[in-house]
Parts: sequence; structure tokens; C-alpha cells
Amino acid sequence: CCDAAKATDKQAGRLKKFLNFVGLAVDTEGKFLHDMRRTDNLPDLLKCCDEHLLGARAGETYPDEPHRGLIARPTRETQQGCGL
Repeated sequence: CCDAAKATDKQAGRLKKFLNFVGLAVDTEGKFLHDMRRTDNLPDLLKCCDEHLLGARAGETYPDEPHRGLIARPTRETQQGCGL
């Protein structure tokens, strides 16, 4: 019971690290990044991904470069220092 919950929380944490970088190209306002970073568990994270990446946007091609002004690691980078 508890070990399974810890495993999914750990999996969600790993996915969020990856999504911090992928999410820079999802939308110009950073709404996906904002919502994704506030999820607490794997089901909520997957729901957030479904809302922002699937549905009407499922066939959309995302840019190769990040949108200007968005930061992948806000606690480690600043807009002045990262050159985005």
C-alpha cells in the first residue's frame, strides 16, 4: 500500500523534472508549467498533461525552441541570467 504510493510519487517527480524542459514549448504564457508544477501525485500530473497536451492540441506540432521568458528551473535560473 504505502510502497506503491511512494513509487508513484517518485515516478511523478521524475516526470516533472523532464516536463520542466519540455513544457517550455507548450504555451507562451507558461500555464502548463504552472499547473504541472503544482500537481502532487501521478494521477494529477497525468490529468494535467491530458488537459494541456491532448484533446484539441493532440495533433499540434510544438516548436523546437522554448518560448521566450519561460524558465525550466525557476529556483536555479533567473530571466536575467539564463539568456532566454
